[in-house]
Amino acid sequence: PWLALLGAGALLGAAGGLWLALAPGAPPPGGIEQQRPFIIATTLDAARDHFPAGSGGGSFLRVYQHHEDPAAISPEYRNHAHNDYAEVLLEYGAPGAALMLVVLGWWGFAAFAAWRSGAGAAAARAGVIMLGVVLAHSLVDYPLRTAGLALLAAAAAVIAARRDTTTPAPDAEPSEAPADDPRHLRITL
Repeated sequence: PWLALLGAGALLGAAGGLWLALAPGAPPPGGIEQQRPFIIATTLDAARDHFPAGSGGGSFLRVYQHHEDPAAISPEYRNHAHNDYAEVLLEYGAPGAALMLVVLGWWGFAAFAAWRSGAGAAAARAGVIMLGVVLAHSLVDYPLRTAGLALLAAAAAVIAARRDTTTPAPDAEPSEAPADDPRHLRITL
């Protein structure tokens, strides 16, 4: 039940963010944090103009400047959409949208498989949760455009994809396995 409640809360938050991003009106006063829904809406508007091919990788700044409302321009400039999904849609169009759907579909499949697996899938469930946090964060920022968080997401995907279906012995003695045994881990520096 707590997992369903957490999922429902995340879905409600994502729906609220999307609603704010698509709501018409002037940008709110304040810093960039308060203007993110407006930035996302402008990015989606620009993505419609460049669909289906997209504007090209790394073109956000140049393209976004042409879609800004001249009355709302401030000394700040927008280097990213503060929404990875909207920015990928702008820069990569339909192929980017297809890739995002494949990734989200794979993540959903990995989550389903991890929770349907036995006790040995605890690491996979942790990987699914880690990747889910990054994917949710991508709704309000651009974590996957930073090397550290992209590496964390990649590691989480690898962990989510691996499932050990064997259940470890509850009180196993230290292993006397030979060094060439695949279950034996040796770290050499």
